[in-house]
Amino acid sequence: MSANDYSIESTKETGGVAEENRIMPPKSTNLVEDVTMQKILHSDKGVSLLLARLKRSIVSGKECLSFLKKKVSTEESYASDMRKLYRNTKEAIAKPEGRKDSFSSQFEQLIRIEERRADASNRFVAGVQTIFDELAEVIRNIEKSRKVVKESNLRNEKLVQDAEQAMEKAKSKLLSLREDLDRSRSGDPRKGFLRGAKAGPQHEEELMRKITTAETEYNQKVQTAQKLRGQLLNALRPDAVRQLKDLIAECDAAMTLQLQRYAGLCEAKALNDGLAVSPIKTETSTALTARETIALIDNELDLYNYVLQSINSRPVTRAQLESQNGVQANTTASANAAIGTTPGVRTSEAPSENTVTGSSEQVPGQSSITSAGPGPGPGPTSANTLQSSSEYLSNEETSQAMEITNSNLPPGVPPAVFGTPIGDLLDYEGGMVPYVVYHCIRAVDEFGLDSEGIYRINGDVAKIQALKQKFNVPWSQPGEFSSPDDYFNDINNVSGLLKQYFREIPDPLLTNELYSAFIEGSKIQNETQRRDAIHTEVNKLPDPNYTTLRYLCFHLYRVQEHETQNRMSAYNLGVVWGPTLMGTAGGAEDMPSTSQVIETILTNCYVIFNAD
Repeated sequence: MSANDYSIESTKETGGVAEENRIMPPKSTNLVEDVTMQKILHSDKGVSLLLARLKRSIVSGKECLSFLKKKVSTEESYASDMRKLYRNTKEAIAKPEGRKDSFSSQFEQLIRIEERRADASNRFVAGVQTIFDELAEVIRNIEKSRKVVKESNLRNEKLVQDAEQAMEKAKSKLLSLREDLDRSRSGDPRKGFLRGAKAGPQHEEELMRKITTAETEYNQKVQTAQKLRGQLLNALRPDAVRQLKDLIAECDAAMTLQLQRYAGLCEAKALNDGLAVSPIKTETSTALTARETIALIDNELDLYNYVLQSINSRPVTRAQLESQNGVQANTTASANAAIGTTPGVRTSEAPSENTVTGSSEQVPGQSSITSAGPGPGPGPTSANTLQSSSEYLSNEETSQAMEITNSNLPPGVPPAVFGTPIGDLLDYEGGMVPYVVYHCIRAVDEFGLDSEGIYRINGDVAKIQALKQKFNVPWSQPGEFSSPDDYFNDINNVSGLLKQYFREIPDPLLTNELYSAFIEGSKIQNETQRRDAIHTEVNKLPDPNYTTLRYLCFHLYRVQEHETQNRMSAYNLGVVWGPTLMGTAGGAEDMPSTSQVIETILTNCYVIFNAD
């Protein structure tokens, strides 16, 4: 990767913040083309200067690598300790010795927030590890290239030096021979010379031959030295300078880019930490902040429920305490208003042997399903456990009051919708599924399939109670959700109302009678055998329960088809709906099994139910 490649990438990756929104300092440009700098670089010390500078860059790069390696090691060790802490804390919360009330549920939710922060930290560590690996590869390659350039330059410089030394040696030899010739002609006595007239001419002739040979040799050495130096100055040294400049630029750009990426990861990690602790409020997301989560702890109510449990009284919620009198008063008023009237009864034939062909046409507004079966979804979101815990505590919240009210109604008076056995309610309404189920599902189908966390996120308790009263009136004027204004512009109020209806049924939709069989079926490891076992128990349901379950499951299948938008997979829906549709007869230890039952039904609804 060249320096240009790094400079291009550095303009693209800025830690998740648009480059144009950043105030960046100006960059120095064209300084390497300065005339003075070019003269220095192409001089005899230019290559050695660049080699020394590149070595400094490599040393700095190794310092960056050392920092990144220690950062990864430290973060991994910290993350491992935190995961162990969170796991031990959740196990401690689940132990029976501690509080089992709003404190434990909200404390567990706080741990979920911490786990989301830990997940972000894991992504940060993975990103830093990638930066380390890429930078280490660049530094390693540049160090190898520096060694190659250095050895090549030393070899070229040595060739020139050897040629020039050979030239100087030939020059010295030639000068020495010429001096000998001059002394011989001048008669200057010299050790080793032959004396006499005969010896003089012979010696001069011999010296002349040697001088001629030395001149030829010297000229060749000069040409060789000049050629090699010309190649060095005009080609080899500039090429070495260019290579070293490119390596320096690449090394420096790589370090700068990777540090920019690291800074971006730090920004993203800090942002994720902030959003995990204090999520942004939007029209479609009502996630609680960490402070709001802990603020939901109601110590007084927890103590109240704990004391009442000593006389086997059912636990209640603050909203139930505040609205219980109003619920009974409104229900009684609705009953009195209907005395003496005979509402129109809708007729329907119960399906034989639990086959429900054509039931979708008998309930207006039910949409058919044509898509393929659901695909695998991600693991549960962090709020699922809290949601399931709250449902576990509220499964019998107000049903006792509704049962008392319904049992005292005169003959012919419409029963309250909530808390009435589903068979009795359908006998009165004359439909295949309860009106409240039909209207809630139609509203979610129309307005909430893409709502993030649908059925996982709770709506406003007071507004859900207000919607509940709309359906606890004679069905000559049933409640409808034709626009968002009808449910206070929060689809979670409708989903919360639907879950509350099923929680308040005296006998859960999947019935207490079949509870053990469903639980046993959910524990079968083979998926096909588990599906068939649960299918067998579904077929044993009473007709009202079967048709209602069928209608609900096809709706939930449509919900999980929009998992990309709403983050609700079949698994997540199973976690949310398991305790609601099966009850809590087996306690908290059976909650995973109840979730498995619902997940299996949803993922195999086309096999278990007739989709016509």
